[in-house]
Amino acid sequence: MDICAIGDLFKEWSEPICACATLILSIAVIVINRKVDAESKRAREKDAMLLQPSGISAWFEGLRPGNRVQNAWICNTTELPVYNVVATAVVTKGGDCGKGEACQGAETYRAIFAVAPPGKHSFSMDLTGFWGMCAYPVGFMCTDGNSWIRRGNGVLERIDTDPLTYYGIARPCHFDELIG
Repeated sequence: MDICAIGDLFKEWSEPICACATLILSIAVIVINRKVDAESKRAREKDAMLLQPSGISAWFEGLRPGNRVQNAWICNTTELPVYNVVATAVVTKGGDCGKGEACQGAETYRAIFAVAPPGKHSFSMDLTGFWGMCAYPVGFMCTDGNSWIRRGNGVLERIDTDPLTYYGIARPCHFDELIG
C-alpha cells in the first residue's frame, strides 16, 4: 500500500468521524447552554422574589429595664407596601432567638399592622411581664402574594400561608397603627 492510498483511506474515514464528533460536540454545547440558561433564569427569579422581602426589618429602639412601653421600628426600604405585618417580641437566649410562633404567651407581645408602607415607622408595645433580652421576628406578605418571616436573628424565611394564619390570629383582628 502506498502512502497516497493510506492518505485516501484516512480521508475517507476521518470525514465521517469528524462530522459525528462535530455533531456530538454541538449537541453537548446546546445541552450545557440550556442548563446554564435555566440556572441563570432560576437565579434571576429568586433575586426578583427576594427583592421586596429583603428590604423589610423590625427592631427595638432600645430596651430600657423597668420601662413597660418600648419603642420599636419597622422599616420597609422597598418602593412597595407589605401587608398583614405581624411583629412579635421573643426572648433571645445568647445569640439565638426563639420563634415567635413557638413562644407561649407570645400573642401578648405582638403588634399587627394591615399595611407597612415604604419608609421607617415606629410603634410602641407594652412589655409588662416580659423578661430577658428580646428581638422582633416580623412576618409579612409581599405585593406578589408571597409570605415571609424575618426572624429575630435576621434570617429571612418564606412561609406557606399568610402571616395572620401562620401565627393563628383570628379574623377579624385589631390592627395597630404605625407612626411616621
